[in-house]
This record gives sequence, C-alpha cells and structure tokens, in this order.
Amino acid sequence: MPTTQELTAAAKDGYNADLGGNPPHDACPHSLISPPGLAWLVGATLQRTGRTAPRDVKISRGFVVSANDMVFDCYDVTNIVRVK
Repeated sequence: MPTTQELTAAAKDGYNADLGGNPPHDACPHSLISPPGLAWLVGATLQRTGRTAPRDVKISRGFVVSANDMVFDCYDVTNIVRVK
C-alpha cells in the first residue's frame, strides 16, 4: 500500500493536471482503481470544485479516500462524491 506521502503526491499531480476539458477519469495516468489513481482523481476533483490543494491523502476501506479533512466516495470513478 502506498504511503500517505506517495498518495498526496499523486493527488497533487491530479490537482495540477491540465485536463484540457476532458473528464478526470479519461486523463488519469494511473489505473483508476489503484490507490494512486483514486488519489489522482480526488486531486483533480478538488481542483475542479475550487478547493485547496490536497494534503494528507489516505485510502480507507474500499473506495474511500480522505484528503483535506474531507472524505470522498470513489466507488464510481466517473463521479467522485464528497461524503463528509
């Protein structure tokens, strides 16, 4: 399992990515269901929704990712949803 530092780095890459108008799941350079892929997608979601850059990114059970004191459900990689 990747470390928090590695996941935060992947999320920051997603946050800084130039999506060129494409949905994040089409631009992600990682396997979408891998921990780095989920972190990248959360980073892109944070950027797209006008939130601050990702910090302290962690993967919980299943497809749940926490970042910036928020929790995201990543079960549907085409629709990342903040749940807390």
